[in-house]
Amino acid sequence: MILNSVTQLAGLMTASRMSDRVLEKIQNHRLRRAAGYAYENVPFYRDSFDAAGIKPSDVRTINDLEHLPLVTKSELADVPVEYRKARGIDLDECAMHMTSGSTGEPFRIWFTPSDARMQILGELRLLMHNGMKPTDNMLLIVDMRGIHRRKFWFQRLAILNREYIDISEDREKILELMHRPEFDVLEGYTSEFFLLSMEILERGLPGPRPELVVTSAEYLDPIKRRTMQKALHTDPVDIYSTIESGHIAWECPARNGYHINTDLMAVETVRDGNVCAPGESGEVVVTPFYSSAMPLIRYVVADLAVISQRKCPCGCSLPLLERIEGRCVDSILFPSGEVVSPYIITCAIEEIPGLKQFSIVQKTRNEIEVEFICTSEDARRIKSGIESDIQKVIEQGMKVMARRVESIPREVGKFSYVKNLVARGQ
Repeated sequence: MILNSVTQLAGLMTASRMSDRVLEKIQNHRLRRAAGYAYENVPFYRDSFDAAGIKPSDVRTINDLEHLPLVTKSELADVPVEYRKARGIDLDECAMHMTSGSTGEPFRIWFTPSDARMQILGELRLLMHNGMKPTDNMLLIVDMRGIHRRKFWFQRLAILNREYIDISEDREKILELMHRPEFDVLEGYTSEFFLLSMEILERGLPGPRPELVVTSAEYLDPIKRRTMQKALHTDPVDIYSTIESGHIAWECPARNGYHINTDLMAVETVRDGNVCAPGESGEVVVTPFYSSAMPLIRYVVADLAVISQRKCPCGCSLPLLERIEGRCVDSILFPSGEVVSPYIITCAIEEIPGLKQFSIVQKTRNEIEVEFICTSEDARRIKSGIESDIQKVIEQGMKVMARRVESIPREVGKFSYVKNLVARGQ
């Protein structure tokens, strides 16, 4: 296993310097393998391909993807797990990851240990491209429920060593950990780092001085970037990733766009069902090549992005996303003036049995409204659960009102399913 991991990492590092022609050849080979595997082993994809009159042999290159049906999170969430997992896979031996719920649609997906290892190695590649040494210690500020706890061989050798703290922990505890000198790399959600940076600046704290700060999960706009630069004394590296697919694209030291992991997945942008040309904005669609427990073929991420034709001057040959759009999640404002991450609330309710989708709106400093769709007729229990679970994580005196609806209007792209009308001045 050690030799295999070393070989895989070396292959990933080499791929980032390959020519376009060689990268395309690798991508097409892995796409054919992924499509064939999904058809042969996953009932959902066999039925989906058959309904479209498509066989795996019809998928030879990335250009053939447009003939395959798109699939959404809602579509997959509505079918039994056994229908969308691969035959012969024991989910008890896999790592279960859960989406943050910022889109209002909680979703579970499983990864085999080998799939999870490849994701970790892919992350190690992007971190090394940004100057991280394999022996650097990392502190990750995340939702702990989706964390892969099993240590890989390289972590037992103090390579890519990680310590985690949950975003719901006391803010003082998080700040204390961030300031510890043993952590060379800080990684976490964009909104959480922004809030922590604001607190550091407002309180006049010295701020940590990590070698690297890595953000993900939400759009890193210029204001958030400048705030983090000032508070954390470094320019953050932003990763574009999803729980379902892993790391899609990442910034390099040139900060010249986001390098797409085309050797690990196929990435398209689509608008109105048609593949966009470079320079056109469309919804991101991914087909991961290393997802053997629960494959995804043409999975609609529901973010907006633009694929670039430019080449990055950093020397990495992986193609670029020009920009990522539509990944903004609002923070929550307490009556005391404290600003907290929206994930505090989404994580509190997304595991309520029967809750299918939700939308959270803060109308005033004292009022939060939740609209929800449920899969059962037990709306009264779900309503009570939402209100009580949110009440546990917000300040006293705030009012929570939940109501069942038949549908929640969907914006194009992964826009705010947590909205703060107070902050927006509405």
